[in-house]
Amino acid sequence: RGRSVSRNYDEILDQVRYLQDNGVGEIILTGINIGWFRDAFGKKSFVMLLKDILKILHYSRLRISSIEPPDVGVELSELFLHPRLTSFLHCPVQSGSKNVLKKMRRSYTPYSFMKRIEKVKQTNPDIFLGTDLIVGFPYEQESDFEDSTRLIQDLGFAKVHTFPFSVRENTVAAHFENKNSKKKKVPTATLR
Repeated sequence: RGRSVSRNYDEILDQVRYLQDNGVGEIILTGINIGWFRDAFGKKSFVMLLKDILKILHYSRLRISSIEPPDVGVELSELFLHPRLTSFLHCPVQSGSKNVLKKMRRSYTPYSFMKRIEKVKQTNPDIFLGTDLIVGFPYEQESDFEDSTRLIQDLGFAKVHTFPFSVRENTVAAHFENKNSKKKKVPTATLR
């Protein structure tokens, strides 16, 4: 993927104005690791950008496509109460197993993920929650999958995108022996 690059702050605001002025009802902020957005001075400023966009909006709604767990905090939770920000949060957990997340080199644990999502739900109980789950990661055991199922059920996700593990070049997992060579079929009802 290469290094992350943030679009120019003012260009984003101009684009939002243009879209709203041309009758676009919903504007979706999307990208890779959008919570890492930085301003021209290199300062992390995704929440500030959201606040400035919301000041502009009087017709259009704003939706965040997907945001990584470490970027979901109190300020973002409170912004979901704004009438122009859709009450929708897609936050990929990838696994509910501490062991699997560690092998994936994720910067969060199931517990820290749970605490962040619980804070969002406490602030906005009606929020629509979605997540991503990778199944069949190398060395994943049945107990790891059960941890994932339990976490998803406990947090009450409305939408779960479940993906079978697939090797991506230039990742640590590409060098693992894939002990889960059989594709695991997951009944959708298991994750509801």
